[in-house]
Amino acid sequence: MITQIQQETGLGPYHAQLFYEYRWKAGRNLYEDEQTLVRQMERQLARKKAEAAIPLRTNDNGYNPSPQAKAPPPPEAKINEPLPPLDLSNWDLAEVPERDWAVRDRIIRRAVTLLSGEGGVGKSILTLQLACATVLGKDWFGSLPEPGPAIFLDAEDDRDELISD
Repeated sequence: MITQIQQETGLGPYHAQLFYEYRWKAGRNLYEDEQTLVRQMERQLARKKAEAAIPLRTNDNGYNPSPQAKAPPPPEAKINEPLPPLDLSNWDLAEVPERDWAVRDRIIRRAVTLLSGEGGVGKSILTLQLACATVLGKDWFGSLPEPGPAIFLDAEDDRDELISD
């Protein structure tokens, strides 16, 4: 297990052992300063993963912004193409594909999600907390969001609501 952690994270044997103790043994054998060190390493690894994912990520249109990627065809080229037929006869026997969750059993990645409620109950704060938990790889209301980059764009609240002096 320690070797696998070393391969996945690039940590040395001592730090990989700390990671193992912290994650799989709930930190039972770690001193407080070691637990703090492991939390810092987790944040650094989450940040590194997020930074590595940004240039490699493909958006929903299939466009990959990396310079090595081939440019997508212009939209006009697809106008006269017929839609491919779907054979639904085998769907009863097929396995249901695993969903790509942003937050397990709560929010699906690359899908429209509605967060609704009365005004002033904290929807924006809740979303800001989700964005922070996603970037930091931390817990969000009992769930662990998939670590990665996040953007929060608010077009509803006033400047004074979002920025406090």
